[in-house]
Amino acid sequence: MKILALFVFFCRLLLVLSFGAEFQNLGFDDADTGDLTTPSSPRPTGSSTVVKLLPGWNLYLGSDLQSGLFVNQPLLPPQVDYAELGDRQEYGLTEGRFALQLRRASPDSPSWRLEQTGTIPIGIQLLTYRKWYFEMEVRIDGQVVPPLNPQSPENLTSLTNLFYDVSAFAGREVKLEFIGASGPYGWPGFEGIAYIDTIVFLAAQPRILGITYTPQANGITETVIRFNLNPGMNHMLEFRDGLDPSTVWQALPGAPHNSGSVTDTHSGPQRFYRLTIASP
Repeated sequence: MKILALFVFFCRLLLVLSFGAEFQNLGFDDADTGDLTTPSSPRPTGSSTVVKLLPGWNLYLGSDLQSGLFVNQPLLPPQVDYAELGDRQEYGLTEGRFALQLRRASPDSPSWRLEQTGTIPIGIQLLTYRKWYFEMEVRIDGQVVPPLNPQSPENLTSLTNLFYDVSAFAGREVKLEFIGASGPYGWPGFEGIAYIDTIVFLAAQPRILGITYTPQANGITETVIRFNLNPGMNHMLEFRDGLDPSTVWQALPGAPHNSGSVTDTHSGPQRFYRLTIASP
């Protein structure tokens, strides 16, 4: 018997508000890497400016504003502090085009600070980001916001989404900062490294998906997913066939799915779904 797995995920709610600018490039995927590619080498490699590679963000090492960072550079010397954008080939972890790595070479190195000013949408309760290795300290308007699910040392190498309660800042224009990386040292190759990806603001409650499935001939399963609509918003149902880093979320055909019901057919032993909601 085939088992269909249902993955209930918090909705992404990105609203355009008239009294402040929305946050941008939260997945680090808007990088302009055109000057790092050639027809014979389409994969970007080298270094470029923060303005091009991290649009929307400012990056500091200590109090020094950084003007550049690396892209897909696997042989950087271990005795230096550096920031690097890496794709799936570089890290094996990236959910979109890129993830960001921030590395402190020693306990005496200054902390990295990644910051952006924008508006946290009304109705938002949580902020989450996808991390690997050490956590970054999250500050909003200078106030430290602790994670709701702090990671224990034995889970250091786990690919994890950390969650933060930002409901007190909803509807306000704020400065969002990620500061670090901080953690134990003395592990060759792992001193003060943090990987950041997929920063998302989440609505207060998860959207619960109703689901029915019917086995068909030749090992095919027909699945009907139903969900409540948020008026005036676009809804997109996404799927992946596993939760390991080798799989990525993909939109089902026919997006946006604004009817409140989507039918999917597949032949695998399991499939995970999530519903995302965004402004038109």
